[in-house]
Amino acid sequence: VITLPDNSTVTLNAASSLSYTEEAWEQERKIELEGEAYFDVEKGKSFSVITAHGQVTVLGTRFSVKDRPGFYDVMCYEGKVEVRGKGEPIQLTPQGFYREAQNTVTHDVFKTETKPAWLDRESSFQQVPVMEVLRELERQYGVTVQVTQVDTLQYFTGKFPHGDLTTALQTIAIPLNLSYRVHDKEIHLFANEP
Repeated sequence: VITLPDNSTVTLNAASSLSYTEEAWEQERKIELEGEAYFDVEKGKSFSVITAHGQVTVLGTRFSVKDRPGFYDVMCYEGKVEVRGKGEPIQLTPQGFYREAQNTVTHDVFKTETKPAWLDRESSFQQVPVMEVLRELERQYGVTVQVTQVDTLQYFTGKFPHGDLTTALQTIAIPLNLSYRVHDKEIHLFANEP
């Protein structure tokens, strides 16, 4: 958890970093983000989060931004945010999300979470490509996942805990009819026979 000069807070997820210029903070509240973070922004001047995929601008609210290779996701928990990604800017209100994945842009309403699940040491997904679920498993557990005959572009809805690798693997594998083998820090996922 990082407290910014205006008392806004940022909670970073695994394999994530941010940067900002403290000297310029009073004139421009601007952060550059790599990875995933949850923001609790104090009211005040415009607050911007810049990532490789786009920009999110707010005045004071609670939201999360996930910017990973091939995946960009913004979720609004309170207030209003403006997302500038591909195409026209989109305004999100509470429970609204914006997602870029598999060359597709989606914005809709998510289930009634009040904060990101990873703040409670879980990873939660709603219609997310399996490829991104496996990348998150790799980040949270420091493992490498190999797949054989697994459709990594299919969508997954569910969640896994951050403290128990076996349970996390079962949570992913069982609904997708997959089997797995674990050897040290390598996991091999493969499709079961129909």
